Amino acid sequence: MLNQGRWESDDYTLWKPAECKVKSYTTEELYSCLSNSRIIYIGDSIMREQYYAMAEMFRPGRPKQDAIHADQAVYLEEHNVTIEMWWDPFLNTNRTLDVLQGKQKLQHTLLILDTGVWYMKDYSTNYLREWKKAVDRVFDAVQNHQIADKVMLSPVEVLEYDRLSEERRKVMTPGKVKVMNNYLRERERMLEDTVTPLAIPFVWNEISASSKNKTLDGLHFQPPVTTTQARIALNYYCNNKLPLKFSTEATCCHHSSYPVWYLAAVALSLLCLIAVFILMTFGYRANIIDTLCAVKIQLKTQC
Repeated sequence: MLNQGRWESDDYTLWKPAECKVKSYTTEELYSCLSNSRIIYIGDSIMREQYYAMAEMFRPGRPKQDAIHADQAVYLEEHNVTIEMWWDPFLNTNRTLDVLQGKQKLQHTLLILDTGVWYMKDYSTNYLREWKKAVDRVFDAVQNHQIADKVMLSPVEVLEYDRLSEERRKVMTPGKVKVMNNYLRERERMLEDTVTPLAIPFVWNEISASSKNKTLDGLHFQPPVTTTQARIALNYYCNNKLPLKFSTEATCCHHSSYPVWYLAAVALSLLCLIAVFILMTFGYRANIIDTLCAVKIQLKTQC
């Protein structure tokens, strides 16, 4: 689910991962998973668009956008669910650093972070060195501290370059994005026995890259791209927390994709087939032996 998939509808409403299915949650299921919990996005305007998409799953209508370069939050009082956006495009504010250094544990929280485009925009030739410092803090945090229930670190977004402004196109190049994402893959492979589970959903880039006319500026994608990305985040966080309804198709991020009774029925059917095969084989051999004996007796009689 986190690495590969494809659109199965022309209107971009149904995303199909390679080996499982993405679950679409009812409102009741969302609250069952997230009651007394938080979803916190930390990063730049790319994260902000996902924050909007996530919030709209719970409360129809886009949140206010009067302070786009500021913190935002939606609080759903009845179920004590908070969806937050911390504006921090470099992942270096004191509040973010406190979380990454283990000084502030975010309990009952899905933490989703991104950084990259502002480093390309503001750091010129030093972009890679400074960006690595930021993402290394995330990797070190999940390796050594329980900073949240689960963490997702967004890949650096593959932009739609022909729609970028000339200024952005000069600094946000495909080569830079490729180098940064290769580094994320390398660091992810090096992780072992993390204290906090971490996922890097490289599939988010596949979702946006395979969607036509879903961005006006080449940088900020619109629903259904951001809605699908948010739904994948929910599947990563919630699927193992909710009771699984029977389906013949595996549900993503669920350790047991089929009910016990279904697996038992399959096993029993296989045993029955084996038994029938043995009986048929034994019966066929017995018929041959009976025939040979009859022929032998007949020959003796004739002699």
